[in-house]
Amino acid sequence: MIYNNSDNIAGVYVGDAKISKIYTGDRIAWKKKAKESQITQTHVTSGSFYHAALSSDGILYFCSMNNTGIWRLEPNGNIQQTHVTSGTFFHAVLASDGILYFCGHDDVGIWRLNPDGNITQTNVTNVRFQHAALSSDGVLYFCSYDDGIRRLETDGNIVQTNVTNASMVHATLSAEGELYFCGYYGHGIRKLHPDGDILQTNLTSGTFYHAALSSDGKLYFSGHNTGIWILDTDGNIVPTHVTDGIWTHTALSAEGVLYFCSYDDGIWRLSANGDILPSNVTNGSFNSSLLSSDGVLYFCSEDDGIWKLEEDGNITQTNVTSGKFQCAALSSDNILYFCSIDDTGIWQLSAE
Repeated sequence: MIYNNSDNIAGVYVGDAKISKIYTGDRIAWKKKAKESQITQTHVTSGSFYHAALSSDGILYFCSMNNTGIWRLEPNGNIQQTHVTSGTFFHAVLASDGILYFCGHDDVGIWRLNPDGNITQTNVTNVRFQHAALSSDGVLYFCSYDDGIRRLETDGNIVQTNVTNASMVHATLSAEGELYFCGYYGHGIRKLHPDGDILQTNLTSGTFYHAALSSDGKLYFSGHNTGIWILDTDGNIVPTHVTDGIWTHTALSAEGVLYFCSYDDGIWRLSANGDILPSNVTNGSFNSSLLSSDGVLYFCSEDDGIWKLEEDGNITQTNVTSGKFQCAALSSDNILYFCSIDDTGIWQLSAE
């Protein structure tokens, strides 16, 4: 079973601002560090972690996937358990009011980080949740693995939408500000409409894990045994020339090139003419990817450690050549952390 909920968004505008473009080619301009970086274990050398996210005050929180609750990065650099010491959590996301919400997976519902620093359950105390995302008008939607889609109301309660019986695992905004939901177990792709209803698109079946925008604002969907799909100009979701394979995640490099992570066939990239082509890594299983603060794109492998995109366009293994990694996240001081899913804890990127 594959899950994925890592995000790599260059910019999101909510509230009254229409989303006209998420990324522009000259928007991200990092300078590569001269020193070679090493990835090392933190003092958390055991446990499996699925996701990490920043709170509004810049504290990085980690979601455990082996029933050890929620952890956080302390100012002294140590990573400690919070008072939530049990439960499995798969995603964390900021609401438009700056409150951090945690998606529980093993029937522990949805939790929130309160202004006093305590993490408490919301009114949703059971059901498995996979992912959450903001609509263009700042409403937070939650994807349930087995109970449809819910949304956060202005009074702080989380209520069911019109989608009550479907497995949804990811949500992403199009360049026009429309929120799309990826369905698991053959539930296709759905879209949030202006009246608040979430309706099926032309894709009423099929399993999809992730969606992301290219640098020119095209939305691509990662399918399970159905290849890679694209949202066309008339609002239909149509197949690209990649019509098979299991695709788990998509992310932009600092240069604006879109990369696709495959569960079987390595890493692929979107070429300038719109073709999706294999990179130099033509086999292996990859779960996600994320940019470091100096603009290097790192890839988390299901089998072979952590990889990175070199300046010449080749993708190479880092010093971490084995192990299963699910996601990466930047702390407020721009340290990149990696979450292991095979009980080797949390790792970090640091210059030699």
